[in-house]
Amino acid sequence: MFYSAVVTLAGNGEVKQRLVDAYSENLAHLSPEDIPENIRPQFTSLRDALYEVEPMSREDPIQATVRKMSSHQAGVHAATIDRRDVR
Repeated sequence: MFYSAVVTLAGNGEVKQRLVDAYSENLAHLSPEDIPENIRPQFTSLRDALYEVEPMSREDPIQATVRKMSSHQAGVHAATIDRRDVR
């Protein structure tokens, strides 16, 4: 799950789109109970951060939230997924 997300993050394109794809395709279906206890707080914080914005029209909450982020903010959240202790 996290490995696939990291592979997506390492791909081509803008960090914001890679973050949306990595989380949506690999992690969004997970609940905190599916995550090892030692990294659960980081996962929960990431999940909460990616659902902050109410979507418009055909967007989902993740797309809406990341659209409002700066590239720097998206990079910080992407680094959460790419941490060595979460794989």
